[in-house]
Amino acid sequence: MNEKTKTLIRLLLTDSDPDSRRKAAEDLADCNDINVPAVLSIALQDENKGVEDAVSRSLLNIGGVSAARLIVHYLENENITSRNLAAKLLIKLGEKSVHALVPYLRDANKDVRKLAVDILGEIRSKEAVYYLFPLLRDPDPNVLVSTLEALATLGAVKLLSRSALHLNNIRSPI
Repeated sequence: MNEKTKTLIRLLLTDSDPDSRRKAAEDLADCNDINVPAVLSIALQDENKGVEDAVSRSLLNIGGVSAARLIVHYLENENITSRNLAAKLLIKLGEKSVHALVPYLRDANKDVRKLAVDILGEIRSKEAVYYLFPLLRDPDPNVLVSTLEALATLGAVKLLSRSALHLNNIRSPI
């Protein structure tokens, strides 16, 4: 890691001036260092909205699956602002977020599962259909409704209809 990157990281994480932190976040987007996305993901919790916005833009600029994996854990955050920001960024990252979201579809917390389903529905990746089908058996009604909505958004209604017709045509052995 070069000195410029170290200085920018130090400014982003420790400087008391929000303008310095914001500028550091913007400049870090241009640094080609494998540690930068992780540092930016930590800085997503900055209390200053301008810094948070700059960090978000930098993470989106870097993009990719690694950015999604660094952001997705915020879905479990107790702070609703952090959860909503993570959701917004994951949606903007699009299909790069799908695999990062899959483990959260099995989270013990029903609200986390629902949020992951909602994000997948917003991303509109056909690949998500395969991960959503198991949630049709989710015990939480809100997760189930969100799953049905997401599947409908993804065009899986025809698949659901065919499956239901097939199941209805199976006769009971009794």
